[in-house]
Amino acid sequence: MALEYRRSSKNLAHCTVLADRKGAAKVTEFLKQQLLLNGLNRKAIAETAVLADEMFSLCCWSTADDRPITVECAMDPDGRGLTLRMKGSFGGRDPLAASEEGAAANAARFIRSGSRSVSFQRGELQDVLSVEKALSEASYAESESGA
Repeated sequence: MALEYRRSSKNLAHCTVLADRKGAAKVTEFLKQQLLLNGLNRKAIAETAVLADEMFSLCCWSTADDRPITVECAMDPDGRGLTLRMKGSFGGRDPLAASEEGAAANAARFIRSGSRSVSFQRGELQDVLSVEKALSEASYAESESGA
């Protein structure tokens, strides 16, 4: 499945990929492009990409490989945060609550610790995992010094 990428503005974009390793790589590339467009520096992009990768991995464990996951990146208009949403058929189960130990639990703890807020909504057609991440002025490219 080819990467489906739509942009409604520089503040909101999404892509739809399959829940597999190739999909994970496409999500990372999508986020890099979107966050660069919004002026984030390499460190902020890397931190966000790792956060999204952990979210994607947990979502993949909750869905079949042949099912698509839509990843949405929304930048706050004031530039102080962003929201990552993963939408797919997760069986009505919160991917972050799937396990209390092991790799899944470590990923869930990492996601919660790197986020301002985390929410999960069950849906009839798709479930939505949302994470809000705070950004500081130091997250933007012009604040990089000598890098």
